[in-house]
Amino acid sequence: MKHTARGKSPGPDGLPAEYYQLFPAKWAQVLELVYAAQFRLGRMSKFQRRVSLLFKKGSRLEPKNYRPLTLLNQDAKFGPKSIGLLP
Repeated sequence: MKHTARGKSPGPDGLPAEYYQLFPAKWAQVLELVYAAQFRLGRMSKFQRRVSLLFKKGSRLEPKNYRPLTLLNQDAKFGPKSIGLLP
């Protein structure tokens, strides 16, 4: 959580990174349980699965002319970031 950028827009839940940085040890325990359950069940929360497509240019009928955009809650970003920091 200490590697998360401050001052970024929060996700749909409205909680900024600074909120999680107040009590990182406690949040680490909670998020560990959440990620373990998601791994065990084989699915993510509905907010982690929300993707919008932004049109770039060209024909609107071509899928390649869109790029995916996700607005994630901060807690959804911690899992992948922490895996990337493992030795």
